[in-house]
Amino acid sequence: AETEHLLDYAARKLKDKNLGIESQLDRINKGIVRCDNIITQLLDFSRSKQLNCQPEDIDGWLTGVIEEEVKKMPSTVAVELQLGLEGKTVPFDPSRLQRAVINMISNAVEAMVNNGNQLLTSGQEPPRLIISTYEKSNYCSVRVVDNGAGIPPHVLARIREPLFTTKSFGTGLGVPAIEQIASQHGGRLDIESEVGVGSTFT
Repeated sequence: AETEHLLDYAARKLKDKNLGIESQLDRINKGIVRCDNIITQLLDFSRSKQLNCQPEDIDGWLTGVIEEEVKKMPSTVAVELQLGLEGKTVPFDPSRLQRAVINMISNAVEAMVNNGNQLLTSGQEPPRLIISTYEKSNYCSVRVVDNGAGIPPHVLARIREPLFTTKSFGTGLGVPAIEQIASQHGGRLDIESEVGVGSTFT
C-alpha cells in the first residue's frame, strides 16, 4: 500500500512535465497490483480460516456470481447455466465458495481463449462454458465444463500441488485453493480432462 501511495505521489508530481515516462509508471503500477494479488493469494491459502457458513439458495447465489463474472469474460465465450438444485438451501461460506467458483471459471476461460483473444479450443470451435449444479449422494455439486485445449497427463498429475504452474503469470494456487475450499466444506474436487476435448472441474 505504501508503494502505491509513493507511485501515485510521483505520478501527480510529474504530471504535465512531458518526461515521456507515463508508460513506465503504468507498467510499474501493474506490477505492483500483480504482486499484491500474489501476496493476497499466498496469505489466503496459508491461513487456516474459520468458515462463516450460512444457509442460502445456492442456485440463486451462483446465478449472481456468474452474472458478475460474465461481464469480465471475452465476448467470444458462450456461457450456459444449468441449475439443478431447484432452490435447495445449503449452508456454505459465500466469500470462500465464490473464490473457488471464480478460480474454476478463470481456469476454464484461460483454457479456451488466451490473453490476445486467440481461440484455443479444439478445431477452433466457439468457446463454450457450461456451469451446472446438481445433487448426488447427498452432495451439492458445482460443475464447470469447458471445450478448451485440455490438460496434458503430466500436468494433470501435478495440478493439485501448491505453487505448481505452467503459466508465466500464475501463482500455482488456483487449483489447490479450489480443493482446499471444497475440503473445508466437507466436499472434494474432481478433475477430468482430455487433450483436444476440454476439462471438467466439479
